[in-house]
Amino acid sequence: MKKGKSRIKRKKTRSRLLWIVSAVIGIAAVISAVCVAGMLATKGNVWRTPEELLVEYMDYIPKQEYLPRIIVRKHGTHPV
Repeated sequence: MKKGKSRIKRKKTRSRLLWIVSAVIGIAAVISAVCVAGMLATKGNVWRTPEELLVEYMDYIPKQEYLPRIIVRKHGTHPV
């Protein structure tokens, strides 16, 4: 009789552990999906092509504003 009880207890423990593991994996999948959806939604607004960046930086050269723009891009504040 003792063997039967311990086997049932092991089954319950294993079943509970499987539920916990599957819940953690499910939550991680949902969080990952939300992050990916957010990145794809903001991709068009934030990321620019190298050609667009080159044109923008080339426009700063005649105005001689290229150094402050580099500092602002690097540190997030204006040096003046």
